[in-house]
Amino acid sequence: MSVTVAPHGLWKSPISGDSFTARSVTLSQVRVDGPDTYWVEGHPLQGGRGTLLRRRATGETGEVLPLIDGSRLPDVCTRVHEYGGKAYAVHHGVIVFSDQTDGRVYAFDTADPRRVVRPLTTLSKVRYGDFWIADVRELVSTSASSPWRPDAPSTRSPLTSARASRSCASCRTSRPPSGSP
Repeated sequence: MSVTVAPHGLWKSPISGDSFTARSVTLSQVRVDGPDTYWVEGHPLQGGRGTLLRRRATGETGEVLPLIDGSRLPDVCTRVHEYGGKAYAVHHGVIVFSDQTDGRVYAFDTADPRRVVRPLTTLSKVRYGDFWIADVRELVSTSASSPWRPDAPSTRSPLTSARASRSCASCRTSRPPSGSP
């Protein structure tokens, strides 16, 4: 290796900021569902894609969600509050999440042998996040900002809910009954 002499601050370093951050992984949104632990990992080398991982009681760890429509990897992230929010919820193995790529909300049942990700919302400019799955009614509640525009002040629509239980054959989006939390 040859030595190059240069004035202070003008020498070229072989170490760059990217060399440190490219392989780093961010961990966030840790949830516990029975014996399983879930979290989101952000991967800079994949454009910052949020990957949902699960560690089972057996110690097995891996990515949970299959391809959406059999063709693309889910990006578990939301911009409902512009900087992010709770991008998923899990309850008894049923996962509801916001996909950053298309903004839709999806449900996935880890016990379903078909391994199908089902959309719960249509394509729109509404952003969803802060998910919570209710035990009693088997509903998913979420905060939504609607419609989103980069120049508009932050607005929030009323709480929305969608069925996401294993027994639900077709999921729909609706308003919760009056008086719901």
